[in-house]
Amino acid sequence: RDLVRSRGLGDVYKRQISTTSPVLADGITLAPVEILVRDKFANAVSGRHVIFHSSGLDVHLVQPADTTNTQGKAVGGLKSRDVGKATVWAVVDDVEIPSQRVEFIPGPPAKIIPYGDGQAGQKGAILPDPVGLIIQDDYSHFLPNVEVTFTVMSGGGYVSQNKVMSTEFGKAQVYWTLGNTMDQRLIARVAGLEELFVFTATALSPATARLKIVSGDSLIGLVEDAFTKPFVVQLSDIANQAIPNEKIAFRVIDGEGSFL
Repeated sequence: RDLVRSRGLGDVYKRQISTTSPVLADGITLAPVEILVRDKFANAVSGRHVIFHSSGLDVHLVQPADTTNTQGKAVGGLKSRDVGKATVWAVVDDVEIPSQRVEFIPGPPAKIIPYGDGQAGQKGAILPDPVGLIIQDDYSHFLPNVEVTFTVMSGGGYVSQNKVMSTEFGKAQVYWTLGNTMDQRLIARVAGLEELFVFTATALSPATARLKIVSGDSLIGLVEDAFTKPFVVQLSDIANQAIPNEKIAFRVIDGEGSFL
């Protein structure tokens, strides 16, 4: 009889919270959170109101449907579409329970966005822009540390790196030096995916270059005085991309004059 009376009068002394981690950050998968309440005799305490709280991440909290049951337990949960860590804790009878951390992680590679395709440049030169992939999961989270392999398939060129790990923003890119044939082809393969991503480029000969007047045409000045504006031209390929490091000579073909 004394034992039964003591179990009913025991003060709550143990409140324990537990959860599951990591959890997929899809906004659907629920990380269960369980609170366990016992008295000083280690007996389950039922009928206690439990409220969960969180911080550190935008999460959706699911509060317990009822008070603690005959086992002293109450179960809720949390879910999120954001990647990161959330802290969850409970309040039982105005007493805060020590917190737990829940990590929400992205899914596997699913969405791949290529960039830098279809460029043109001189034979034997590096393309002006890098080529690469942006790697995301099904929920548009950027995926870091995913290995991407780049392989030149035709054209005789090469890339700055054959294997690249994606950055925190999901980007894996290389610089492509073109070969000596016009049609250039490069493929990229993402680790864990069967799909190949193809990049093409056009390698141009210097003979296809064009010279464009930028400034200095139709100037008017005094005899034997230097023009105040310079003569400027731009050398570009048929794709209108600038061609650097080429020597350009200016000469007078009609009338008298000289260049400084």
